[in-house]
Amino acid sequence: MKISGSTMQLASQHVSIAKHEAKESLRVWVGDRRPDFEGGGQAIRERPKANAMALSEAACRIRPAKQLASAEADLQPNDEPKIALIVRMVEMLTGKKLKLISPKAFDEALSAARQQTQKTVEALPGPPNPVQATPERAGFGIEYDYSERYHEAEWTSFSAAGAIRTQDGAELAFSVDLRMSREFLREQSVSVRAGDAKLKDPLVLNFSGNAAELTETRFSFDIDSDGRTEQLAFVGANSGFLALDRNDDGAINDGRELFGPTTGQGFKELAAYDGDGNRWIDENDAIYQKLRIWSKDAGGRDQLVALGQRGVGAVYLGHVSSPFALKDGQGVLRGQIRDSGVFLQESGAAGTLQQIDLTV
Repeated sequence: MKISGSTMQLASQHVSIAKHEAKESLRVWVGDRRPDFEGGGQAIRERPKANAMALSEAACRIRPAKQLASAEADLQPNDEPKIALIVRMVEMLTGKKLKLISPKAFDEALSAARQQTQKTVEALPGPPNPVQATPERAGFGIEYDYSERYHEAEWTSFSAAGAIRTQDGAELAFSVDLRMSREFLREQSVSVRAGDAKLKDPLVLNFSGNAAELTETRFSFDIDSDGRTEQLAFVGANSGFLALDRNDDGAINDGRELFGPTTGQGFKELAAYDGDGNRWIDENDAIYQKLRIWSKDAGGRDQLVALGQRGVGAVYLGHVSSPFALKDGQGVLRGQIRDSGVFLQESGAAGTLQQIDLTV
């Protein structure tokens, strides 16, 4: 090809962004009631943090309480300074002297106590359904939340258009477009609760096809059935708590009328009412007619309706772990989805049933 003449146009555009956000909050209180930090108070400390990697790695090494039952649950040498710092902080908050024992020794003592308690209970006459004791409060609470988000993106476009004329008289027009892009996102979060800053986990039905959402506004409710109310976030307009109005007073009075807050196993509590053993709570089960969906209207007024009134035909008892944190715009943990299952409506449509840990 021998070119005798040409016209060319070249163009390029480039956009690059990088954004890093980090949020950290610590809320501490002493007493039987959690202050309304969200409504009228402020966190004791809430500030951005530039580098959270060391903190996050350290927090990730905190083991769940369930692991303390293993033979490897004893304290390691590098754990002792961290545990001592936590003990000192709790002592300063409560004014009480704490005695630290190793997890292994605690597990052995707890096992022996359980065996002795079981023997004592078996030897005593009593009703077949013992009264369930309400949990004792610690008298203090600690809520720590940290979240970090790094987003990086880059886009480049290139275009070329032109026309050439060859020496033999031929003309050729052409164009070329090129797009290049990349994107990177990293997110991490740490949430720690101690003392009375616990998570309670009722079952929630979702009717919109989406996962459960929690409201910005908190409400007063005795979720742990100890006679004292806590401030909790409520589910959004398209969801409702699965409830059992045990005393038929037309209201949900405390956590004992929900599934999960008392034992932490909402699906298991519900499964106890599966009379025919088909792994569904349906009209064949006596409890079906007694189950209610607890929600609130736009004015914040309670609504309590039967499953059939919302078109719910059957609730499946199977579920899988589906962890997902529910946080507000400031990165503060409001709750966490733990498990998910399904329910069927009379129309044949399916909805989701989720066990949500609510921050107390």
